[in-house]
Amino acid sequence: MWYTRKGDKGDTKTLREVRGAPLPALFHVVQENLFTAQAEIAGADKRIGSEKVKDIETVIAGIEKKLPPVKSFCIPGGSTKGKYSTARELAALLDIARAISRRAERRVIAGIEKKELKISAGTLAYLNRLSSLLYALVRFLNHNVGVPEAAPSYK
Repeated sequence: MWYTRKGDKGDTKTLREVRGAPLPALFHVVQENLFTAQAEIAGADKRIGSEKVKDIETVIAGIEKKLPPVKSFCIPGGSTKGKYSTARELAALLDIARAISRRAERRVIAGIEKKELKISAGTLAYLNRLSSLLYALVRFLNHNVGVPEAAPSYK
């Protein structure tokens, strides 16, 4: 499992409706939900509900079942050369998106701690799960094209 649910208090198309669908459909739903999150951050009366958090968790769990267990942290990336370079390039872009989503989550949390933002528990949980979804997708793409996971050496 790539999320802990710590701090969670837990309609357009839901992730449940696109489970097993091609990545563009999944990305469309995620983008719709991100617009809702952005609206809430900007002060609109919009929220991501617990159902959408459960939906993203279900997608993550489905991907996780298709992969070997995580044994350690993994160094992001993988070669974009050779066979399956498109999948590898997508995995690299998803790694970048994951880093950006983590940064956005940290900035939202900083805004909450400074009392500059008031964000619903569902939206905050969704932002947290988004980076887990992106991590799962990277692992899935790399696994399917034979890119090995490399653990950091901490040298």
